[in-house]
Amino acid sequence: AREAVEKLQGEETAKLGVFKDQAKTMNVKELKETITKGKLSMVGVTEKSELVDLAARALKILSEKKPSFFEGPFGKELLTKNGLQSTSDVLDGKKYVLVYLSAHWCP
Repeated sequence: AREAVEKLQGEETAKLGVFKDQAKTMNVKELKETITKGKLSMVGVTEKSELVDLAARALKILSEKKPSFFEGPFGKELLTKNGLQSTSDVLDGKKYVLVYLSAHWCP
């Protein structure tokens, strides 16, 4: 049983390593945005290396996140006035969403 646990921990560390490599390429602003999206706290964080570690954890959390309810009908991204954005970022948590459908023959 101990070997199985150690194997799983090793796999998790390896997975986190991929996310850490990705986080290392980010600037401080991107790191903070990623940490915020992953709903992690930055309280007490003063070093960039700590931000990289938190961002790696956030990237892992975000990769495991279930698709948004709205991704089914609308897809993964929406074209907004601010450009392409994640459907879940734009619509999740909204109380109401209005969908207007029209065709060329509609008056």
